[in-house]
Amino acid sequence: MHKSLVDELSEDREQDEKIVKTFYSKNSLSPDIFVKTNGQYTMIPDIRKKLLSISDNFVDFLGVDFFVHDVVLTGSLSNYNWSEYSDIDLHIIIDYEESDHNMNLLKEFFNAKRNVWNQTHDITIKNYEVELYIQDINEKHISSGVYSILNDNWIVIPQKEKQKIDDRKILEKGEEYAKIIDDLTTEKEDDMDINSEIDAVKNKLKRFRQSGLDKGGEYSYENLTFKLLRRNGYIEKLINLKKQLNVFGDIERINESVNFSDRDILRVEKSALEFYGEAGTFNQAAYITPSGYLLDFSEGTGNRVQDHRNIGYVLETLPDLDIGEYGGDKWKHSTSWGMYAVMDMGFIRYLSESYSIDMRVKPTQDQFGKIRELIRQKNGKINLEMGKGVYIEYERGTPEEHITNGIKAYYNEGVKPKLYSDDEEDLWE
Repeated sequence: MHKSLVDELSEDREQDEKIVKTFYSKNSLSPDIFVKTNGQYTMIPDIRKKLLSISDNFVDFLGVDFFVHDVVLTGSLSNYNWSEYSDIDLHIIIDYEESDHNMNLLKEFFNAKRNVWNQTHDITIKNYEVELYIQDINEKHISSGVYSILNDNWIVIPQKEKQKIDDRKILEKGEEYAKIIDDLTTEKEDDMDINSEIDAVKNKLKRFRQSGLDKGGEYSYENLTFKLLRRNGYIEKLINLKKQLNVFGDIERINESVNFSDRDILRVEKSALEFYGEAGTFNQAAYITPSGYLLDFSEGTGNRVQDHRNIGYVLETLPDLDIGEYGGDKWKHSTSWGMYAVMDMGFIRYLSESYSIDMRVKPTQDQFGKIRELIRQKNGKINLEMGKGVYIEYERGTPEEHITNGIKAYYNEGVKPKLYSDDEEDLWE
């Protein structure tokens, strides 16, 4: 039995009201994290030990030498407004000015590494997810409770105060933004261009929240409205809506290629392997064949020395092969016809000098196996070119699945791949 619109709206309202109730202060700090002794809250020793171990592992993962000024717990779990939605916000405090590196580049590096860590390490303590951040010692950070895990004492002691929370105002503003996001979803389904509208809503939400933090702190109605939208899934809905719009045309256009038969592709692959042989390393290779072989263009050296366009010699040994448009006048005077022809058959071009893979059709499972091997060898730092006009340079530390899932999403759904650090984490913090 389908629910009526009225019933669905009523359930949404009840859920939002339940979320708003979690904003109210509790009578004590979280008993999972703190213990009260002689009227003073201190962190449970076993919890502190685990968090210090996690922070040590994270610092080692960063791979950069710097002095850690402190490791602190901040956010709702260091305050009386903790709830089932809380995370353990673990901040590593450093001084950017103590580093010889460019400050902006260092911040970008830390953000990228943090994203990789948080999404590849599913760490929970007492059912609270642990989220790590690198924070500059001079950075403005608004929190009414901050605990130094390194020194085992309070930096900012939380105060149990009766906060004035306007439930009605928060719910009404939350519903207003929820309707805007729902309307954008409808417009997308009607194939309307809403990229600029999504950006406008995102920026408006960020300014709205920040103005509340600046004026009223954590308990401002603006910040609590933002938290409501984050907890009821509307922030994620907005982010996903933006991701779905990163489309380069429809799927048919992305996968367009000369219609080569499987039989012809296998003939070309067999002839290419007989002509060039199989490479033992990626450095020697020029192509990854549809069956996952590396074609050796090294002439017996340790590195590729032949031009990718030389693959045309293989096609010339198969005079009865129908190569479609590549045999016509358009390509008569081009030296690249053979390269593009085999790429349309599914061969992936590899450029060892830049760790780049260049493809025109979706890889086979065998090719995905080789791509994963390459990603592991280069620790995620590879360049990817697909179809027409899609190029992305992945950062060191990018997870293997992020890259391969990006390739699949592009060819299956038309969604342009993104850098791992491009996820809009700032909207969630």
